[in-house]
Amino acid sequence: MIIRFDSISVVFVIKAEKASTGQLQREFKIGYNQASKLLAQLESIGVIGPEDGSKPRKVLINHEQLKAISITSMEYPQDADPLLPEAVELLIFKKDDYALVSSFDLRRNFKIDDGHAELLLEQMVALGILKENYSGSSFYRKAINCVQFKTKKLEFDETYYKRLHTRELGVQKIKQQIEDYEKMFSELTEIKPDINMDLISIKGAQKKLLLEKQSAFLMPDYKNSTVYKDSEKNIKNCNFIVIDVETTGLDQDIHEIIEFAAVRFVDFKPAEYMATLIKPSRKIPKRITEINGIDDDMVMTAPQIYLVAKSFTDFLNKENTIIAHNLSFDLRFLFANKIDLFDHKPKRKFFDTLAISRNRLEGKVHNNKLGTLLYHFDIYRPTAHRALDDCIATGFLFEKLLKLNLD
Repeated sequence: MIIRFDSISVVFVIKAEKASTGQLQREFKIGYNQASKLLAQLESIGVIGPEDGSKPRKVLINHEQLKAISITSMEYPQDADPLLPEAVELLIFKKDDYALVSSFDLRRNFKIDDGHAELLLEQMVALGILKENYSGSSFYRKAINCVQFKTKKLEFDETYYKRLHTRELGVQKIKQQIEDYEKMFSELTEIKPDINMDLISIKGAQKKLLLEKQSAFLMPDYKNSTVYKDSEKNIKNCNFIVIDVETTGLDQDIHEIIEFAAVRFVDFKPAEYMATLIKPSRKIPKRITEINGIDDDMVMTAPQIYLVAKSFTDFLNKENTIIAHNLSFDLRFLFANKIDLFDHKPKRKFFDTLAISRNRLEGKVHNNKLGTLLYHFDIYRPTAHRALDDCIATGFLFEKLLKLNLD
């Protein structure tokens, strides 16, 4: 049985300022014998004191001392990135002992680009400090066997340089994708939403009525209607509009839209778009800002949803076919805010790339999140969880799914 002896267990006892078998059993879900062996290991490297009849054991070093004896004693390879020691210190000995790390952590802390962050992660994997662990729609690495309390010369594993060459080819490909994306975006026509000036001066009870949401229970059931089909035959042409909303939560009756985007595709190519931040009535929760990067300062001067609802509706009425990823979520929030996509003639066609991918990619992807599908089809997206970028990516995904059905 492998004993859990890594940065997580060491940092845990240092934070707790004590160590006992019961404490380790509860924290790491291990048996008594394993906990006893782990205590013995921690004692052997000088982290905790010897057993003296009292429980729990005394911790002998603090967080700063731990970093000093473990990180500075490491001898890194000659061609290691200059930031590598700092990256190891930051990610392996974080006080919150968060074991899963991604390039986002490095980009945020060192103000570096994604390629540089990925190189640092790749080097830590090659040194055996991290291991790859694919989770959700992002690559994370998990800390393993990363506390070494003796001077150690670190060397990259034998496959590192081969992987590095592959990564460099990937970077070149991404650079080309970025250039192509920027060119495509520069050719898009932006349609700015018009603010309904007639509603600006409305106050009191009338304004409250405008802000009052309508129940999503009243929304037509698009899934059971004849317009919702998982077949490219239901599209008479290749023109459609992709929609996406960013919100303060998952419940349309409680939470609010903070960003809306719609992109019109003509012959499967984005032609024009409407996108805007939306000012909610309450502060944006921190957990939401951590997901999409939208904070209170960004929406301070943005319009409220009722002021631009008509403009949104007019734009959406340019096409009869509506696409989204997890379509019901967007429809519910729009309907609750009185943007009714069902009040349209001829009757609309709705397509959900989430539902289509579940049907056509069964067993080929580990989940059907947008990020996972974009990775599967190699579709570039500059920023995740921002409405406009998600719309453009979803439009390209829709085309890929249709072509997949034809192959």
